[in-house]
Amino acid sequence: MKRLISLTLSLLLLVGVIATAGAVFDQKPSGSFTLDLPVTFHQTEARSVLGYLNDFRTGNDAWYWNSSDTQKVNVTGLQKLVYDYDLEKVAMQRAAEIVIHFAHTRPDGSWCFTAYNRSTSAENIAAGYANAQAVNLGWQEDEEPYSGQGHRRNMLSSSLRSIGIACAEYNGVRYWVEAFGGSSYTGTATEPVDADYVVSITVASGLVQEYSISFSKEAFSLNVGDKENLPNSALKLRLDGTTYARAIPLQPIWSSSDASVVAVSDGQINALQAGTCKVKALIHGQTIELPVTVTEPVTEPPTEPPTEPTVEPSTEPSTTPSSDPSTEPSGEPSTEPSSEPSSEPQEEPTTAHQHEPELLAPVTATCVSTGLTAGKRCKICGEILEPQTVVPKTEHDFYTKTTKAKYHKDGKIITYCAICGMRTSKVIPQIKTIQVTEKTYTYDGKKHTAKVRVVDSEGTVLKRNRDYTLTYPSGRRKVGTYKIQIEMIGDYTGTKSVSYKILPAAVTNLSAKPGSKSAKLTWDAAGGATDYVVYYSVKKKSGYQKLGYTQRTSASMIQLESGKTYYFRVRPITRTDAGQWNGPMSKPVKVKAK
Repeated sequence: MKRLISLTLSLLLLVGVIATAGAVFDQKPSGSFTLDLPVTFHQTEARSVLGYLNDFRTGNDAWYWNSSDTQKVNVTGLQKLVYDYDLEKVAMQRAAEIVIHFAHTRPDGSWCFTAYNRSTSAENIAAGYANAQAVNLGWQEDEEPYSGQGHRRNMLSSSLRSIGIACAEYNGVRYWVEAFGGSSYTGTATEPVDADYVVSITVASGLVQEYSISFSKEAFSLNVGDKENLPNSALKLRLDGTTYARAIPLQPIWSSSDASVVAVSDGQINALQAGTCKVKALIHGQTIELPVTVTEPVTEPPTEPPTEPTVEPSTEPSTTPSSDPSTEPSGEPSTEPSSEPSSEPQEEPTTAHQHEPELLAPVTATCVSTGLTAGKRCKICGEILEPQTVVPKTEHDFYTKTTKAKYHKDGKIITYCAICGMRTSKVIPQIKTIQVTEKTYTYDGKKHTAKVRVVDSEGTVLKRNRDYTLTYPSGRRKVGTYKIQIEMIGDYTGTKSVSYKILPAAVTNLSAKPGSKSAKLTWDAAGGATDYVVYYSVKKKSGYQKLGYTQRTSASMIQLESGKTYYFRVRPITRTDAGQWNGPMSKPVKVKAK
């Protein structure tokens, strides 16, 4: 019902706004309007995408990332898609529509699936790819994270059974559509369309960001009896979300404001009688009027060539002498004609005509080809009246998508051109190692801050505050374990922590004095220690057993065997609610019990 209302509103605007001559008409219509877009379909090429797609569905690369980008989801048991010739018609319509509005919203403002009339559908679109293989690889998105693999998941969907594919070319750029369906096709195959077509597209004025109509000629001066071709017209159109305006040729409905002065028929203006009127172009429900002046042709009277006076020769010789000596006869009569040139030059007749200009259509420049400005030439003699000039190629319309590198996972920087589809890819090497330069420090009452070294898989040392930031815990003076938080930034993402320890200092000046079946050990306090562990052995280098703990710097050993040699060692430790940290074992001291 909404579309019917829009069409009715357009019909009510037929009387429209009248444009003044000599100006570009740039008032967009209200409601919606129908645009006839000329494109070239390459359906043989488009249908060849199916083979690449089915190989992908049934091959070893049928996977996509899970939503957390941590695991590949392998897809198995997929059936090959069946080609749907009804869906191909939908895809062809959509391929023409994305020329002017590259989105999953149609130019009339509705969701793309209003074209499908299917309960289960999916759509992939692309622009700028030169052939079937290239666009299929582009849709695979194997270098993208989960959020960038929507096309890939459509291609690997188990709920889709059929597909129609289209390729429409406009102004040197190819536009591609994959239209998926949830049921198998049972209809009849059709021949592929590889030809120029004009596709009707409904456009919602609310999406129009740029709209202007220009004519190859904006006023006419004719003589009665003259005929002149109607001017060419073109629409410059840009919809919301589209970077560049499209130049689209138009086919207005022409009429005359006074059929007695000029008549409009067969694409021409026919001058019937002297007077003034206007030719009217009906475009998108609006009327544009161009002035026409018709005059009677000027008729020049015929001119006759000038006649030279003639003198009859005298038959009687003169016998009367002249009194003027200059007229004395020379004695010899002149028989030669005069060789003096005529004082009136003779001109060759010429066939002059009034130039009748016709438009040399402009060509829009893109990032892959130069363009041309509009020009004019005489359609009678072919003389160039307004030469076309070359318009340089435009800049690529690049956008960049970065998948940041993680710990043990490469990243990617992928750059696309939205116009030609040119794509470049750069790998961000994964983070291979994150470590502290010093894992342990000995307690000395001073602050100890370990340095961090982050290295990627190519051996490049990353830089702090460019590739990562560090957060250290407070203190870092007492015995304990200290964690450093590492936050990856820039081309990297993720967090990691590494730790280092401050351990109690070593025991010094350990000594042992023998007693009767006993020995007494003494030592100096170790910095940072809260306790000491005493070990003994009957061998100097091995076999040490723990005797017990003490918080003092001395210990008495009893119940030793008289005359037997013992070896003792002491280890400082620090015990807190957070844990225990062991200092280094002291060197052994030897004692022989009495």
